[in-house]
Amino acid sequence: MGNQPRPDLHERTTKLEETLAEFMQVSMSNHKSTELSIKNLEIQVGQLAKQIDGDKQQLVTKPASEPEDNFRELEEIEDEEDEQENKNTISKNENEKNDEKKKKKKKN
Repeated sequence: MGNQPRPDLHERTTKLEETLAEFMQVSMSNHKSTELSIKNLEIQVGQLAKQIDGDKQQLVTKPASEPEDNFRELEEIEDEEDEQENKNTISKNENEKNDEKKKKKKKN
């Protein structure tokens, strides 16, 4: 059992510092990504709450309407849903870009 030379203290310390710096960078990136996701969810929950509240009020206060009015309301709801879907897609794309950046950093 031969003794292999151990790297000196400076080399080990430098490697440890580099590893720690990389870990901190990835952790901060993950934290930012998580914060963005939470904000997005908060916005979506708020929108759902408003929509549910509005739907309840319409049921209580709005008399039966003309079919044309219903059609316009459905179009508005679909437009809102499309807008929300676009926001979700943008958020998802941002998260994917962050993930790709993390992978590239790990490779380097």
